[in-house]
Amino acid sequence: MRTTIKLFFTLLFVACIYPIFGQWSTYNYQCNLNTVKPGWYKIVLPETMYAKLNSDLSDVRIYGVLDKDTLEAPYIIKPSIEPFRKVDLPFHLINQTKNTEGYYFTFQVNGDFNINEIQLEFAQKNFDWKIKLEGSNNQKEWFTILDRYRIVAIQNAISTYTFSTLQFSDAKYSFFRLLVLSKEQPDLTLAKVSQVLSTNGTYKLYASVMNSSQVGNESRYEVELKNKVPISKLELNIRSAYDYYRTFRLDYLIDSTKTEKGWINNYHELTHGILSSFTPNVFKFDEHTAKRFRLTIDNQDNSALVMNEIALSGPEKELWTRIEREGSYFLVYGSKISLEPNYDIENFKDKIPTEVPKIELGQEQQIVHSPKIEASPLFKNKIWLWGMMGLIIILLGGFSIKMMRKG
Repeated sequence: MRTTIKLFFTLLFVACIYPIFGQWSTYNYQCNLNTVKPGWYKIVLPETMYAKLNSDLSDVRIYGVLDKDTLEAPYIIKPSIEPFRKVDLPFHLINQTKNTEGYYFTFQVNGDFNINEIQLEFAQKNFDWKIKLEGSNNQKEWFTILDRYRIVAIQNAISTYTFSTLQFSDAKYSFFRLLVLSKEQPDLTLAKVSQVLSTNGTYKLYASVMNSSQVGNESRYEVELKNKVPISKLELNIRSAYDYYRTFRLDYLIDSTKTEKGWINNYHELTHGILSSFTPNVFKFDEHTAKRFRLTIDNQDNSALVMNEIALSGPEKELWTRIEREGSYFLVYGSKISLEPNYDIENFKDKIPTEVPKIELGQEQQIVHSPKIEASPLFKNKIWLWGMMGLIIILLGGFSIKMMRKG
């Protein structure tokens, strides 16, 4: 009876303390949140934290300890950069003419819109033309939007490259006139007039160390960041006095293997594209978290480009959370078995305030887990085990003989 009562109270005690500490028993790190009262807040994840997080941030939780209860605070992840949106606008090609300067194409836009992009396609596969773009509301007085803007198309046995999109500041006109400075008649097959709507936000540039080398016709640049962080933008500052057109590939380091000949680095492709003197060498791609990168440029039979800077950047991540009750709150993270949470606030983002105060994170602390108690055999010495088995056999034999005599 006493044993049963003791077991009951032991289980009751465990049930009381488990809700407080059991929920983050699989996490490895925690930071306390300073001065938290009920309301909406944002938490900016520090650069040093990403190396300890899952790539999708599924292992982040916000827990509040209130008396004997634990409350999980919901949150959403808001990057500082959000994808742009492009709206194609209705228009008509109303006029095609030519003079000694070149060939004119006039577009009429239907509606009152801000235009900042015109995408062009031509039947010609190889061209290098200068463009002049003008705007007007009455087709009598024209205002220059772009002057001597270069569009290029290159097609050969190695690759195909086209840059024929006009990008400019917002312009609101009823008519747009395009002048192609060319002796050859451009065969315009497609035109799209668009308004590109970009959200506010900035990329965070991460400091890096760069080493370069030449391997055959390739220029290779090893770039290492200070921390493992999410990267989604590459910007190259190339100094060159001549036009160029080169293919490139950006890889990130997966792991390294030690062999008898030294370390072998294993890379995986992150993005690829074309470097050219016609456009800014800025490339955006799907986000990936890494620390070391390798940029490879194929020079073919040309001399190597002079690389001034390789800039890698990405959006800062913010957790926007709703605190419901006052208490002691912690940001916990670093779990390989944690699943992505599912909170109601994901479906009601329009109800979240546009501006919220920032919570400062306390110092990171490693969560110390109790060591696992391994079950050990009752008898580690085989002599004791055989002795006990012999004793059991003797007792069983004695009981059997006794029962036979009674029978």
